[in-house]
Amino acid sequence: MPQLEEWEIWAVASKVLEMHGEQVGEYLLERVQAMMDSADEDGLTHWMAIAACVKRLQEPGDHSRMH
Repeated sequence: MPQLEEWEIWAVASKVLEMHGEQVGEYLLERVQAMMDSADEDGLTHWMAIAACVKRLQEPGDHSRMH
């Protein structure tokens, strides 16, 4: 699997947060678990990065310089 660019990870994180709202944590946990179950190391790396970005997007403050 090709590596995602940083802007792509931020874009996915933003969309996942928009789509799943308050249930975003459960969704991310499901994705991470699926990657672990399938031993998809690249997928796991991507979803962990996406989860970290979602966490930062949920923090209060100015997000205009994050990506």
